[in-house]
This record gives sequence, structure tokens and C-alpha cells, in this order.
Amino acid sequence: MSQVAKRDLRIDLLRIFSMLFIIMHHCIINDFGLQTMLKENTLTRFGNLLIIMNSIVIVGVNLFFLMSGYCKIHLKPQTVLLLIIKVYLISTLIQLTGLLSGHIPFDSDWIKNTLNPFDYYWFLGAYILLMFTSPLLNLIIDNISLSMFKSYVIGFFLIICIYGFTIDGSLHLSYGYSYLMAVALYILGNGIRKFQNEWTLLLYNRKFYILTWFTVILLNSLLIKLLYKSGNGLRAWTFYAYNNPCVAIASITLLLFAIRSNNNIKINWFLRNLPQSTIITYLIHSTCWLTIFRQSFIMWQINHYGILFTLCMLPLFAFCIYLLATFINIIYEKILGNFFRRILRN
Repeated sequence: MSQVAKRDLRIDLLRIFSMLFIIMHHCIINDFGLQTMLKENTLTRFGNLLIIMNSIVIVGVNLFFLMSGYCKIHLKPQTVLLLIIKVYLISTLIQLTGLLSGHIPFDSDWIKNTLNPFDYYWFLGAYILLMFTSPLLNLIIDNISLSMFKSYVIGFFLIICIYGFTIDGSLHLSYGYSYLMAVALYILGNGIRKFQNEWTLLLYNRKFYILTWFTVILLNSLLIKLLYKSGNGLRAWTFYAYNNPCVAIASITLLLFAIRSNNNIKINWFLRNLPQSTIITYLIHSTCWLTIFRQSFIMWQINHYGILFTLCMLPLFAFCIYLLATFINIIYEKILGNFFRRILRN
């Protein structure tokens, strides 16, 4: 979705992991019920494992916006229009199928979600807006110095991750589920690319970044558990906010770990196709009525093999969803994608 002069397979691989993390996050909080458990103080005996797993995968969305900034979005009207067409066609097909099969009613919500899928899928709406503003954001980063970027990083943590997370009286960050958070992460990722060989903080070895990531994951999990034990499960749930300092640091350190890794990765079918299917993967697995199939399969696994086995199989399950979406995306691009590209060229 973002383009660079030379393809960075490390980022492609990280993009695959970020999408797997997003799928697993939705499974953990909805299908395994972690969100309800925390809010209602009804954590089960596997609750601690769920807390740690979700602390690991919660970084998926942040990683996506950081990588978009790192690679830079090069705005092309045709690319934006093709993306909007894809979202409308796939989401409308999902909504119509749900209506005709009796899974969702015909009401004002159905009409609203069909006419405006970018509000229904906040992540996609934020990304489209980010695409439109990317030329200005790129220009800003191209013209700032290292000292200015350091000031931005400090401001990011003070305003977005501390004030925005603890108070948020005027920023309306919605715990990071917002366009403003996407912009903040995009600038951060863009700046990391520009100054990755100049700022000492960006030059440590991979062990430092993975150790930092591991530390903040454990810290966030511990804070959530302590809040839950004190009877404040509702507040504990908010520690999965995208602008929680621990979540932000975990996201950044994973990006830094990736770019400090060797780029001698061989291109293969998965690296060519999986990163291109982000939109369809998000559309079919996240908030639409199709989630009943995801939930039903997980419940079937739990009933037959137990929750521990099902949790262990979750990465494979997420990969299967991703793979299914990738095949759908390939078919879409070969038929409808090429069709609309020819129309726009003429």
C-alpha cells in the first residue's frame, strides 16, 4: 500500500506480522472474551495468558501506521480511487450477503454501514485520510532537522501517550482509535527512516530493542493485572489503548528491531501477496457479521480441545484467515482490479 524506491522485505515481513497481530487481537478480545472479562471482573484461569498475549499483539495497528510513515505514502489519485472502489465493493458485497442470508436486518444501521464503510471500519477511514494528507506530512519531515525530530518524539510521548492516554480532555484521541494517532505515528515512522543512521537511540543492536519490547510487554501485562486485582477492571482494559506509552514503545521497538535486521530475505509467494491483501483481510475478519464464523470455529475448538490448545493454535488460525483473504484479493485484482485500472487509464 505504501511504496519505496527499493522494496524492503524486512518491512514486508513486519507488515505480515502486523496483520496477523490485528487478527489475533480481535480473536482474543472478542472470541475469547478478554474485553468482557476485564470490564466485568470475571477473568478465568487462563486470563493471565490472555492478558500477556493481547499485550503482544495489540501493537498491530500502530505498526501498520509506523510502517506507512517509514516507507512513505506516495499519493496518486488513481491509487486512492482504486482503494475506495475496493472498499465499497467488498463491504457492500458483505453487507448484501448478510442481509440476504438473514444474518443482519435491513435497518438504519445497515444503510449507514453500507453507504459509509469508512465510518464502520475506522482503521480504513483513518488510512484514507492519511493518504490525502501524506504529501504535506512528507514535506514536513523532509524539512526538519534531527534536533526538531527529537523534540517531536518528546512531544509525541508527552502529549499523545501521557496526556492523551491519562486525560485526553481536548485531543479526542479515543485511546488511539483516531486519524490524529495515525498522523502522529506516520510522522514518527517517517522520521525514523530519515534519521535512522544519525540518532544514537536508533542505532542500538537488535538485542536492545527486543529486550526493551519484552520489558514493556511484561510491564503492561503486570499493570493490567494489578488494576484488575484492585477491582478496577474497566481501567485495566484501557491499558490496551494504542496511545498507552507501553504499547507505543513496544510498537516502535519492533519497527527498530526489523530495520536493524539483515535484509537478505528471499522473495517468495507469501512476501509478494500477503502484504497486498491488508484491506480485504481487515474487511472480512474484524467487525462485520462474518465474525460469527470466526467465533463459531474458535468455540468449537474450545469445546472439543480446550482453551489452551485453541490459544496455541491461534497464530495458525489467524494465518489461515489471512491466507483466505489473500486468495480473495488475488481474484479481485485479476478481475475487477485490472478492469477498473483500464477504465481509469482511458
